[in-house]
Amino acid sequence: MLGIDRITKIARDVAREKLGENRVADVRVEPMVDWVGDEGLHVLIVLHPFAVEQLKDGEEIGSERREFRQRLLRAGEERFPFIHYATTAELAAHADSES
Repeated sequence: MLGIDRITKIARDVAREKLGENRVADVRVEPMVDWVGDEGLHVLIVLHPFAVEQLKDGEEIGSERREFRQRLLRAGEERFPFIHYATTAELAAHADSES
């Protein structure tokens, strides 16, 4: 099992390679437990708002997901990554609503 820092680096590298370095604002990874009790990884890819329109066909997203899973497996990480996406604007709005 890899450490969260190593997984985050892999996720960041893959996201920037596959989605475009200028489109990715941040990558966050946290351990989680899925609905059947197995350990997993909650991965949040934070995109700049302009990236949503550019990525709407989904081709780069699918490629990014496959590549990330493959790199994790090659590195010895077997926990499944549950990947989610949000924009910086969505996260800011969510943070404002919680205040």
